[in-house]
Amino acid sequence: MSVNRSYRYLGIVILVIGSITLSKTVAFGRRTQNNDHKISRHTDVDRRAIADHEFARTGTAIGDPEITTLDGLVYEVQGRSGCLYYILTDCGDEADCQNVVNPAFQVMVKFKQRSDINKPSSVICAVEIVVRVDDRQHTIQLNEDESVEVDGQFEPDSLVKDWVDIKHDKGNITVKIMEYNLKVSWTPKVYDLSVTLVNDKFRGKVGGLLGNYDNNKAKSNEFRKPDKSIATNAGDLAKAWRVPDSCKT
Repeated sequence: MSVNRSYRYLGIVILVIGSITLSKTVAFGRRTQNNDHKISRHTDVDRRAIADHEFARTGTAIGDPEITTLDGLVYEVQGRSGCLYYILTDCGDEADCQNVVNPAFQVMVKFKQRSDINKPSSVICAVEIVVRVDDRQHTIQLNEDESVEVDGQFEPDSLVKDWVDIKHDKGNITVKIMEYNLKVSWTPKVYDLSVTLVNDKFRGKVGGLLGNYDNNKAKSNEFRKPDKSIATNAGDLAKAWRVPDSCKT
């Protein structure tokens, strides 16, 4: 009788231990599942960050000027002195630069005969940058004398607002348009302009002298005019992207 009671107690103990072990295992499994979910979620964030970085492209206009498009095509262009040119502009979801309504941004450059005494007067370079944001709700102008105007008002060396971050450091002016991940960097003394775009939303939906941001640097693709036809040469391209009524007579 005592032996049977002992076996009965032993069975109860084994059952209790098994229940505890099972509950811990289940609980551990739940924590593991939760941790896996968190890891997966963070991995997705990291992947999005990497994906954003993959779309980072910088185009430049240097000197007199040599253009490097966002996708890497290099060419030289001579604009008309005193005129503004679209160097990069939002063309809308239909990529129709000729009929775009409410462009998110427009970056324009003014070309002018260079005044350096050691350079031929016939050489044209970029001397002024104009950035329009949200269908001209805001306008930023970077001048040859390194002054900065925002919505018609001269601003100090640095300016931070909810939509823009402007830094002025040792002759270099940097403008960041927050919402669109667009950065314009301008060093007027050496006629050095760079434009960086990190936004998949605008992939293949921009235009201008810096190309269309679609990872295709073929001239037959980058030399696309506002009406989507292909320019025969750099001069033809520049003429097509000249801002209407912007030339000083």
